[in-house]
Amino acid sequence: MPPKLSRTLILAPKYSRTEVRERIRIRLDERLKGGLVEEVRQMNANGVSFEKLDWFGLEYRYVGRYLSGACTYEEMHDELLTQIRQFAKRQDIWFRKIEREGHLIHWIEGGDFSVAAALVSEFLKQ
Repeated sequence: MPPKLSRTLILAPKYSRTEVRERIRIRLDERLKGGLVEEVRQMNANGVSFEKLDWFGLEYRYVGRYLSGACTYEEMHDELLTQIRQFAKRQDIWFRKIEREGHLIHWIEGGDFSVAAALVSEFLKQ
C-alpha cells in the first residue's frame, strides 16, 4: 500500500515513445536556433564559469562544453539530444514506479491541456 499522501492529483502527459523522441529533438533545435548558445556565451562573459554551468542543467552543461572547445557543435547537439531523451525516459520510469506503488496517475493523452484543466478544476472543487 502506498504511503498516505494528503490530497494529491498527479497528472502526466502521455505520448508514444516515437513522438516523445521527435518532440525532444524539435524542442532542442528550437532552443538552439532561439539563442541558447548566445545566452550561455553571455553568461560566461558575465562571470559564470564553464564548470558552474554544469550545475545549471543539461542544456547549459553541453553548450558550455561546446563553447569551451571540449566538443564540436554537432557533438554537443547529438550528445545533448541523447541525454535529454535518457532523462525523459527516467521520468517515465519514475511515473510508472509510483503508479505501481498504488498512486493514481491521470495520463493525459497528447498532453491535452483542456483535459488536464478539467481534472484540476474538479479536484479543486472537492
